[in-house]
Amino acid sequence: MSGPKGAVVIPDSGRDDIVDTIASVRAYLPLATVVVVDDRPPPWRPRSLGPTCVVLPSLPYPRNAYGGLWSKECYAFRWVLANLAVDYVLRLDSDALVTGPGLDRLVAERFAKEPTLGVLGAYRWGADGGKRDFGPAARAVSSEAGLPGLVLRPTCSPALRRLLVAARSNGYELGEHTLGAVNALRPGMLARCQEMGWLDMPALAGSKLGEDWLVGMMARAAGYTLGDIGGPDGPIAVAWKGLPASPEELLGRGVLATHSVRAWKGRSEAEIRRYFAENRGGSSSQ
Repeated sequence: MSGPKGAVVIPDSGRDDIVDTIASVRAYLPLATVVVVDDRPPPWRPRSLGPTCVVLPSLPYPRNAYGGLWSKECYAFRWVLANLAVDYVLRLDSDALVTGPGLDRLVAERFAKEPTLGVLGAYRWGADGGKRDFGPAARAVSSEAGLPGLVLRPTCSPALRRLLVAARSNGYELGEHTLGAVNALRPGMLARCQEMGWLDMPALAGSKLGEDWLVGMMARAAGYTLGDIGGPDGPIAVAWKGLPASPEELLGRGVLATHSVRAWKGRSEAEIRRYFAENRGGSSSQ
């Protein structure tokens, strides 16, 4: 097999059928190493999820804070940088699926053509064609980086302000981010963040900001931009809750990854996963 080599980072809380999510990755991204951050409640027990899958124990960060999730992702990113040579890093929620072949090549080609591109995902436009609103994220960032955050989270707020200052110096629009359910990250961007110490900031573990908001800010702070891959005609189709369209429509459109399989108009997660599994094909990375 030939093609781009990647790492797929999946946080696992034990809520979803992560074995099926990993099966979708293996079907279409055979050259990718799956890195699972196991966030199940203690006592943690190591488990095997098959070949080309690394399971990292959860770190003792808050389970119910988005900053805790961000810190655990960064732990996985640090592991990837230390142990793998990859062309892309794909970040998947455990209730997301890879649904078609070629996502690896598409992402690698975008990174090759756009050297300042740091993160690819649903950015300015949603799968429904609507313009995404950064307003809620902008207000939350302003609050946590400002006086309210300093009062409520005195350890977190100064660290966030340092990151925000660096991001704004590189053209960051307050609140901008890709939707974290499915996105691709440039390894070089992550390496730059590692050099700056931004992949190891325990002070942000208690942040109430969305982990994808923090990733967007971090990418900008490192001097990179964010890019769209999730508009109405894009190869990924994601929604915050539930699927953005029926499983039949998504496969008919040739969508390559989607989120969330937990629900679609009365259909259960088990039904949705079964439909995608029954229609799962092989990879084009030959």
